[in-house]
Amino acid sequence: MNKDYRLTQKKGRNVQVMYTGTDRWISTGHKDMRKAILWAEANKKVYMLSGGDSVKLKDFASDFWSRTDPKSIRKRHERLKKKHTELYYVQMNGRVHNYILPALGHLRSH
Repeated sequence: MNKDYRLTQKKGRNVQVMYTGTDRWISTGHKDMRKAILWAEANKKVYMLSGGDSVKLKDFASDFWSRTDPKSIRKRHERLKKKHTELYYVQMNGRVHNYILPALGHLRSH
């Protein structure tokens, strides 16, 4: 059993997850428990509360431009057929770290 979240599944429904520190169930969109666990692990950073406070912008956005997972901005650009060089993503990531996170990184997401 994972200490960061709990899983439940009602008959015929998708698996739901409740993260530690939250008070609501979230659907994983999967009926298969293995896929639901993978989804819960991948989305833990977004939904889980840390130390009684909700996730801060700096925790959520620190790797926004450098991620390459299927839900990342890079993959979205590829699906939309937008062509950007690696330098573009490095520059955008630098802007987030140099300007946005110092000014707004302490703000909570909820």
